[in-house]
Amino acid sequence: MFATYTGTWDNNIGVSKTYIFQKYLLKKWFRGPVGVYSNIIKDDRIFKSFSPSYTEEEWLAEEDNVQQKIKTIITSGIQQLRLITVGSLIGYKNQQYILNTCILLKQKNISFHLFVVGDGEDRTILENFVKENSLETQVTFTGKINTKQLQELYRKSDFAVQSPLSEGFGKVPIEAYFHGVLPIINNISMANYITQNNSLGYIFDAQDKFALYNILSTIHINSNELEKRILASRNFVKQFTLESWAKQYQEKVKEFYPALL
Repeated sequence: MFATYTGTWDNNIGVSKTYIFQKYLLKKWFRGPVGVYSNIIKDDRIFKSFSPSYTEEEWLAEEDNVQQKIKTIITSGIQQLRLITVGSLIGYKNQQYILNTCILLKQKNISFHLFVVGDGEDRTILENFVKENSLETQVTFTGKINTKQLQELYRKSDFAVQSPLSEGFGKVPIEAYFHGVLPIINNISMANYITQNNSLGYIFDAQDKFALYNILSTIHINSNELEKRILASRNFVKQFTLESWAKQYQEKVKEFYPALL
């Protein structure tokens, strides 16, 4: 009755070859509405969609934790950059770029701690890199963890750093917003939308080896700016709950199949 496309979009042409092929299949064999991870919508049956992680109840349950996080930032500022990155440890997720940035932070004596969440074929390479550069006290590899454990790490973090070379609608930045964590992400695909043009989270260019460092080295200076971003991002992310997703699909199905509802 309906479908969701979850492929990666190409920054240069707006859509990927996979998307074009899938659109052809859906147009020829499928007549219902199709949700895609994109802001570029040129077909009445195709609409912007997302993958939900949290319910409205979970959003509300996190309010006290977020307010405490804000209070700490206002009172004490950012004494240590508490960072988290989440995803499979594989080439295109580009965690190596983040670890390279960690070296720059250490060289400038900027206090930080990074949680690397996930597992994959590059884990050994990345762990060896951390050891070779004496980053063991600043970087923790968690491996695969469950949802509750991930939520606890979000609560211990202030910034979610993601540097993928390709990505659709990134779930990690949206999950981070729920916990009052500000995403700092590579400028690809839907990065501008997710960060609301750099007004909620932050965007950097992974082609520039200093880009993430430049943000992290100055981000902690203005606590009031961080408070505004956290409050605004929490309001923004309300639209990405499971209930919002279900309502969106219900409306689309009703639009295409009014006799069924």
